[in-house]
Amino acid sequence: IVKSDKGKQVMDVIRNCILEFEVEERRLLAARMGDYKAEQARTRVMIALEALSLLSLIAIIAFVIQRTLIAPIIQLTDNAAKLASGRALSDVKLTKLAGQDEMSQLVRGFNTMAATISSTMMTLAASRAEAEEKEKRLSEIIWSTNVGTWEWNIETDHIQINDRWAE
Repeated sequence: IVKSDKGKQVMDVIRNCILEFEVEERRLLAARMGDYKAEQARTRVMIALEALSLLSLIAIIAFVIQRTLIAPIIQLTDNAAKLASGRALSDVKLTKLAGQDEMSQLVRGFNTMAATISSTMMTLAASRAEAEEKEKRLSEIIWSTNVGTWEWNIETDHIQINDRWAE
């Protein structure tokens, strides 16, 4: 078999088969590497799009929270500070918020309270002006008639008299 060179021919056939296998394996490896890189690039694009979508969703949620919660709370705080400083309701820009949620109920309650306070303050100012006018008229009557008057505070047992009464 050795002298006939048949062993060498068989080995050459085997070597050719192995070479063909190696060539085919390299081609398959190159194809799989190309598929892998394409899949990797597609995955990166998907992750980037998902991240962008998530950021957009976060921005939308932040906008909604800002508009429905934070802005009304800031406006209510500002209005409360204005009312506490004694400013008239006409100087206070009331928050308008529709709905049945807690924030809407809080805003409506505050607006009602502010309107009640404003109305009460106007009534009090009118009553005070009326009382001052009456006190002024009574004082002028007492002064012009030269009548003696006295006042007794029962709780403090303090007596106050005018000059005519003292005479």
